[in-house]
Amino acid sequence: MEDNVVTEHSLYRALAKTRKKRCETYRALFNVNIKQKLIEEIREATNKSWVLGSDFFKEKIKDKINRPMNPCVKGGDRKSREFLRNINRV
Repeated sequence: MEDNVVTEHSLYRALAKTRKKRCETYRALFNVNIKQKLIEEIREATNKSWVLGSDFFKEKIKDKINRPMNPCVKGGDRKSREFLRNINRV
């Protein structure tokens, strides 16, 4: 369907010469099996607004975002030295 307001991105157009083949090629990009563990990690990171990625990635962006990088440590005696040491490692 032609639309005068929304136009195809040049990278999308580069997928194929015909509109039908572009659509097929684009859909094929998402036709992959994702392991259940990764789906759960994505879901948890999304629902809890945690950063998802490698330690290298997290280190590169930690100063650029104003968000927690990981879940807070829970449980324990919050006044104990051991608990406070563990908190500072996160």
